Amino acid sequence: MNSTMNQFVNCEAISPCPHDVICGRGGLSNNHVGNNEFRKAVLKNKSLYSSCPKYHKSSVARAIVLAIQNRNPPGRFIERNNQGTWYVISVDKAMEKTSQALRERIKDDSNIPKTSQEIDEEKSKIEAMLKSVGVQMKRSPKKRKYKNTCSEESDSST
Repeated sequence: MNSTMNQFVNCEAISPCPHDVICGRGGLSNNHVGNNEFRKAVLKNKSLYSSCPKYHKSSVARAIVLAIQNRNPPGRFIERNNQGTWYVISVDKAMEKTSQALRERIKDDSNIPKTSQEIDEEKSKIEAMLKSVGVQMKRSPKKRKYKNTCSEESDSST
């Protein structure tokens, strides 16, 4: 299957629903209820995303995508093709959109957790949500301790 086909999960024509996130620019996506909820979730997690190590950043994006998909009714990430037909995009593309939104400059930071305790609470919420859907966060790699291989004897030879 080529990369163009991998972009789309569902090739049936659909219509946007209130829980969906519309990908694209313009008034439709800016004012859509699902996009407003998506932006709120992104805003709540920006501080966590920016403060966590690179290997945890995808878990934050995944948690937001899963939160949208686990709504009742489920939310979808959708976009329009050149013919004007709506399609559900892949999880990978939804995570790309979410990661980009998390990296964007913050205009209003009043809802962003600021203290390390608030960040830890948000991280715990994300870990619990991921665990509930069977996804485990990547653990940080262990730091290696290196022995000092230089000896004083080698320095005395000069």
